[in-house]
Amino acid sequence: MRACAFSPDGKEVLAAPSDKTLHLHDRATGRLVRVFSGCEESATSCAFSPDGTEVLCGSFDHSLRLWDRATGALRLSFEAHPHIVTACAFSPDGKELLSTGADGTVRLWDRASGKPVRAFERLRGWVTACAFSPDGREVLAASPEEGGIRRWERSSGRVIGTLHGFTGPIAFAPGGEEMLLGDGHSHAALYDGATDAVIRTFDGGPSALSPDGREVLTTTDRAVHLWDTASGRRLHSFEGHVRRVTALTFAPDGGELLSASDDMTLRLWRLPRREPIALGADPVGAVELALARIQAHGRPAPVELSELPPLAPP
Repeated sequence: MRACAFSPDGKEVLAAPSDKTLHLHDRATGRLVRVFSGCEESATSCAFSPDGTEVLCGSFDHSLRLWDRATGALRLSFEAHPHIVTACAFSPDGKELLSTGADGTVRLWDRASGKPVRAFERLRGWVTACAFSPDGREVLAASPEEGGIRRWERSSGRVIGTLHGFTGPIAFAPGGEEMLLGDGHSHAALYDGATDAVIRTFDGGPSALSPDGREVLTTTDRAVHLWDTASGRRLHSFEGHVRRVTALTFAPDGGELLSASDDMTLRLWRLPRREPIALGADPVGAVELALARIQAHGRPAPVELSELPPLAPP
């Protein structure tokens, strides 16, 4: 599993396994709802449109593909880069698509037609992450070889600046001034764009920020860690994956988190309460849902649902 995402309404989850498809699952049951096919190689990234009607994927076959979420019909398919598409995103207004390539290219596309809108200044080497600012005015892309995250004005392509020392992922806090930025390896940083200063760092690799900005997710190898944003305190560690965790995200309501792993599973973890959770104990009523174990023949095995024991009183 290389990528995962929640639908904007929070009812379904999207996964990018290594079998040249995307899988759509029901969040409540883990049931496989739909398989999006057509890629010639495995997907590297995936996203839902802001209105939830379409699903986007970037692929090792250099292409972007756009499907209808309800029917599975392929709406757009085109070669976006001369090399692997490493990341993709929808603009906040839903009108444009952003994609990045292994050759350092960063490109903007019209969602309706698939026609190119703009090519931004080429970066050196593999681009690891991309994002729009919440207001849609900026485009950001991370490149380890550049040593940071480049920022452009979306409308003109003008370079705004570079956030040095970060290589993604990129997540904005509510309000748009603060960002959670990864260094690609062992830390994530809460960065204040207004003061150009790091507020706090968190241990772990791939990272995610809760919708309200109050919590942070990171991963170290096979474990997922939940942090309090304000204090930097680790609230809980989730264990269950048997290989490296590759992607993390919060549900739109902030009540659950989703993790993808090289063990070919998605795991849905329930977060039923806000107060600090004792380390080493499971949250009250937590549920671990193994959504899609992809077997050698590429088809999902039966869903496994297991209740975790309640948290003992402090």
